[in-house]
Amino acid sequence: VIFVLDLEKCLEQLGSLDRQLLSRIVLQEYTQAEAGTLLGMSVRAVSYKFPQALDRLTEKLLASGLLVLPR
Repeated sequence: VIFVLDLEKCLEQLGSLDRQLLSRIVLQEYTQAEAGTLLGMSVRAVSYKFPQALDRLTEKLLASGLLVLPR
């Protein structure tokens, strides 16, 4: 339960678009094309912005100690 709360805190630190992209594609398993349609974006925009959203979430997880890179 603590991990989920910490993860939610990291997600809350992201912008709305980042949260929506991650939610649609990762959690709800929409394709990038489907997520783009739902969010009113082109597939090209989604394919550009989604990896950036993942990078920002990764930064938050690393900063919080929830994610540790292997050495």
